[in-house]
This record gives sequence, C-alpha cells and structure tokens, in this order.
Amino acid sequence: MGMRKVLSLLALLAATMLVVVSCKPKHAEEDEFTKDFNVMNEKGKDGKGKDGKGIQADKGYEPSKDVPTLTGPVNDIRMILRGGNLVEARAFFDRLNIETADADKGELYHFKGVTYFLSAVRNKTYRETAIQSFEKAGEITGKEKIKALSQLWLGMTYYNFFSDADNLKKGVAALDNVIDNYPKTRFANDAVMYKGLIKKQLGQTSEYQELLAKVEGGGYPDIHVYWIPTSQYVRAKDAVNYLLRGIPFSYGGASYAGGGSASAAAPVAKASIADMKGTVAVTAKGVDRKAKVGSFIVTGDDIATEADGDITVDMKTIGVMQLKSGSTVKVIELSLAKKKAVLQITKGTALFAVPKLDKNAQFSVQGSAALIAVTGTAFVVNDDGTGTKVSVLRGSVNFTNDAGGVTVADLQDGAAAASNAAPAATPFTKASIDVAKQLLDINGVDKFESKDAMNDKIERITMRFEKEEAEKAAADAKAAAAAAEAAKAAAEAKSKADADARAKAEAAKAASDKEAADAKAAKAKAESDKAAAEKAKVAAEKAKADAEAKAKAAATTTTTTTTKPATTTTTTTTATTNKTTAPAAKKKTDDDW
Repeated sequence: MGMRKVLSLLALLAATMLVVVSCKPKHAEEDEFTKDFNVMNEKGKDGKGKDGKGIQADKGYEPSKDVPTLTGPVNDIRMILRGGNLVEARAFFDRLNIETADADKGELYHFKGVTYFLSAVRNKTYRETAIQSFEKAGEITGKEKIKALSQLWLGMTYYNFFSDADNLKKGVAALDNVIDNYPKTRFANDAVMYKGLIKKQLGQTSEYQELLAKVEGGGYPDIHVYWIPTSQYVRAKDAVNYLLRGIPFSYGGASYAGGGSASAAAPVAKASIADMKGTVAVTAKGVDRKAKVGSFIVTGDDIATEADGDITVDMKTIGVMQLKSGSTVKVIELSLAKKKAVLQITKGTALFAVPKLDKNAQFSVQGSAALIAVTGTAFVVNDDGTGTKVSVLRGSVNFTNDAGGVTVADLQDGAAAASNAAPAATPFTKASIDVAKQLLDINGVDKFESKDAMNDKIERITMRFEKEEAEKAAADAKAAAAAAEAAKAAAEAKSKADADARAKAEAAKAASDKEAADAKAAKAKAESDKAAAEKAKVAAEKAKADAEAKAKAAATTTTTTTTKPATTTTTTTTATTNKTTAPAAKKKTDDDW
C-alpha cells in the first residue's frame, strides 16, 4: 500500500504538523528556528495532556481548563485539534474573525488550513478552503516557520486530494519552496519525500527514486520524516526502504508492515471504509453499526447512502468500491483471505476497480436483472430496481441472467431491462464516458488503475465522440445549407412564377381595359354619329320645312297679286315688277351678243 492510499486512513490522527509526538527523536544540534516548531511538547507519552485526562471531543473543548497556562486563539485551536474535534475546530473559525484577532494572522490561517485539510479526508469539498488558508498564511505571516509549514501542508494537500497533473504540479511548486528556501530545517526532508511521491503520481519514476534516495542518504539536516500512517516521525531510511523496496519497519514503539519481508507478517487485512461523506448507514441484521472512516465492512453488512452521501470501501487486494448517493448494496460474502467478494446492488450506482484476479478468486455483483462476474476490470453498475446496466472502462465482465448472457468488453455498455430479458452489449455513449470519469475520483483507485492511462483512454474516446459530433454537425449543417438553397431556389422560382402570373394578369387587364376603352370610344362615336345624324336629319327636316315654307310663301304671294285691285296691283305690280323684272330688263338677248 503506497503513501497516498494510507494517507486518508489515519490522517485524522495527524492533528497538525506542529505537533511533534513523544517519539520524535531529539537532534544533537537543533537550531532555535527548528526548536520553535515544538509548540506542543507538553503532550504526554500517552497521547493525552500532562494531566493524562485528554480532551473529550464529543463534549466540546474549554482551553482554559485543558492548558490554563496558554492563552490566545492560536493555542485555543491547537488544543481543539489535539482533541480531534474537527466540528468544533471548524466552528472555532466560523466564530473567529482572523483579521481582527490578537495573534499572528498567518499562524491562524495555517491552523485553519490544517483544520480543513483534516476535514477534507471525509469531505473533499473542504480541500479548497485548506488550500486558500495555507496560501494566505504564507503570504501574511510574520513568522518564517509558518511560511515553511504552510507551504509543506499546501504541497501535502495537493498530493492527498488531487490526481490531475495541473494540481499535482502546484503541489511540487509548494514543496520546492520549502526545499529551496528552508533547506536547513527538519521539514526539508518531508518536502523532498512528498515531492518524490507526487513525481511518482505524475509517472516520473526515475525522479521519484532519485528524490527518495536523497532522503535516505541524509542530504538534509534531519534524518527523519513524518510518517502519516502512524502519526510519528520515523527514520528516513526506514520510510525509503518501505516505499522503494516494501520492507516493513518498527520505530519508536510503532511498526509498519508492508509485506516486503517474510519475517515481518502484516496483520490480517480487512475491508474497511476509506472515505465517507453525507448520510450513510451501515447495518448488520438491522442494527446500525455507527460506521465511520476506518470501520470494517464484513459479510452480512447492508450499506445505504442518502441523497447527500457516498462511501468508498477499500477491499484491499481484491478491489475498491464507491457507492454513490441514493444507493443500496448488500455484502453477501466478503473474504479477503479467499479473495472473494459477492455483492448485491438493489438500487443506485456503484463504481468498482478490481485488479486481475487468479482463477480461484471470485468477484461478482448481483443486480436486479443480471449478474456481473468480474475477473479484473474497472466498471460502473447502475440499477433502478428492475433493470441493470454496466459500463466497462477497462477489461471485461460476464453479464448474465436466466434469459442469456453476453461479454461486455472494454468501452462497452451492457443492459438487461429485466431478469427475463437477455442482456445486450452496445458501444459506449457520451453519457457512459461521463459516468466512467467518476472512477478517477475513487479514493484508492490508483492501487489498481493507472489514472494517466484511464485519463488517456477517456480523452481518446471523448475526442472520438467530439469528432463524430463535429462531423455530424458538419453534415447536418451541409444538409441544412442544401435544404436552405433548395428552399431559396423554390422561393425564387415561386416568386418568378408569381411575377409572371402578375405580368400576365396585368397584360390581360390592360388588353381588357383597352378593349373596354375601344368599345367605349366606338360607342361614343356611334352615339356621336347618331347624334350628328339626328342633328342632320333635324337640320334637313328644318331645311325642308323652311324650303317648303318659303315655297309656300312664294306661292301665296303670287296668288295675291292676281286677285287684288289695279291701283293696288299697279302699285304692287310696279313694285313687284321693279323687283322681279329688273333682271329681265338686264337680260341679254341673242341679238345683243
């Protein structure tokens, strides 16, 4: 088991790096700077206060009663952390305004960082507050020792709670600050060791080995390093022998067995809770077992998470399981000695990472609709109470029920809608990738999986999906453009047809209007001609009448002349003669010519 895996199991015991426990070896030459870190040497060998009474974490904490000779907010939070009450420690900082406190503000921010670092072991959402606090401490403290410690803890935070390259590199930068600026302090060795462990996480094995060799060779003043699993300082060479060679060791009354030596047998391993947050219940035959991080998980346990909870179970050499919120799993059988795990999921989502198992081992998960038999793989199971689905990121599983069976291989989904419906395997979907990504966040998954390899695989298939989506989007865009062009052409054709129809209609109307006008003009002419004819007729009739009247008048005049008296006639005749005979008088005869 590597340092990263055991870090969270016993991190709550490391209340602060400022606490140098009783087994911390004394150095022959210890400068004042280094001595000043031993702020809690009043802690007795039994791990309690000088009076041996210790601090009751569940009853709160009264600093004045615990250590009446120490006062001020810095010492108050030291004592709370020593008691292990993280709820009270967080409440302390909720009540305290650091900016107005009568103490070194950087030192208070450092202890706030420690509080939230330890709290993040159970709830990773606290890690950001830890980072911010350590960064703030280094910026504003007036004490060089706090600058060194805050950078060391900052590096440890990135190491413990992150796995991506960007954040791990931030951890290296923080540890380099300690190594470069404080090489003569006892914390340089710790910084070198954790830097080496981060390099290992980054896949830089040669640098990891070189850095640990520096620690082992005593290249720095302190020949000890802080060993988190036992909350003690141990000999650097022992730590390096364990990390590089798997050799177990004992020191200062504590031991650590890594399996590297046949003569140093490790305790019998048991599955245990590696991480837990929110509301989680672990019961055995209906009795609540009051589970917490470090509690064993055994055959017969029922594990249930509420909407705000999840739990990670470390099954040591046979795998790790994370149960997501709103899920229920029953442990049918669990024996690490037999390398056997038989689990039953009745609802929710469970993530698994299982190493390659030998032929005598067994790892299976029974869902509502099908059984998943595993030989070594990373996979996710989702069950809604009637149907079961499995998504495989690495390896393969046998997915069977009474209706049939199928092998679900690498980057495939398997689904069984019901126990009487044969399971089927299909290629990963984008939704499957989002589910599989959660495997990277399981506490302890790096014991069985290369996170870099998993990330690469996820990135490759994500890129494939993105490419396919881009190609589909391009094809859709092309089809849409073609459809738009067709629609445009159709619209233009319709517009032209409409224009032609309008022009034709307008021409027909014009022709009709002309015909109507011509007809009107013809009618008007006809009426005019008729009126003229009527007028001419009237004129003719008038002329005729006039002629007739004139002729009548003339006739009347002649008659009158022949019948009246002579005198009158003479006179009249004379007159008439004068009027009518004048031309006769002038008329020429043939004799005149």
